[in-house]
Amino acid sequence: MNDVTEALGNLLATDGDINLCYYGNDDEIHALNDFLHGHCHDFERPDAYYVFDKQILIVEHFRHDCYKRTSRGSKGTEEDRRIDREFDKLLKSGSPSTFHDVIDVKSSYNQYIQNAILIFDDHYRKIDAYVDHVKKDIEEKQPEIGYDTLRVCFLLEDKSLLPPTVQNEEDCQETILLLRSKEFLEHLANRPRVDWVMSIPAQEGIVSFYSQKYSKDSLADTRPYAELRFIPLTPHTVGGIISIPVQHDQEDLN
Repeated sequence: MNDVTEALGNLLATDGDINLCYYGNDDEIHALNDFLHGHCHDFERPDAYYVFDKQILIVEHFRHDCYKRTSRGSKGTEEDRRIDREFDKLLKSGSPSTFHDVIDVKSSYNQYIQNAILIFDDHYRKIDAYVDHVKKDIEEKQPEIGYDTLRVCFLLEDKSLLPPTVQNEEDCQETILLLRSKEFLEHLANRPRVDWVMSIPAQEGIVSFYSQKYSKDSLADTRPYAELRFIPLTPHTVGGIISIPVQHDQEDLN
């Protein structure tokens, strides 16, 4: 199971239906459901493709977050690796101890949207290569498949350490949904070669789906995140090693 099949598997409810947030008519949802119940081919460049009834769905999966990016990548990923190294040291010490640290990342709404657009466009420029690669694989290994429709789906997974959050009009905390962002949806509307986009939140929550066919429906119900106060949550981490003496019954010692 690769990242795509694992991520998409979470969309299927126990009764086999898809559980997500979407604006538009249900024909696109039925089409997505058909693909997800079709045959999945784990792949590279793109990450997977699905075959259903002479139709091909190309799926490319990538991650983004709400933190500043450097030449080494996301500051959030960099900090996550640093924490992992600290825990490794703790484990290797073998002695009872505790560990606490503040994860040094700064976040903002603009950074969140810019990161998503940056990585989206990077993969968008590779669509021709993805299509050619899948066509070649089908011609070489499965020429009997045949197909008359080919669609492209981008699967975005939010890897922010804490969900990006704003203070909404009711003075409550609200998690930002990428596919309800006016700025991001306007960007998608100008990227017509991607038929579908799915967005998986940073923590368990609402999975969103976008179809170019019904882009106007999505744009008609956006949230004004840019006008709301962004809440810069600071992640903390804590861990430890404890020593539990093993007690033996007298019979075990004999």
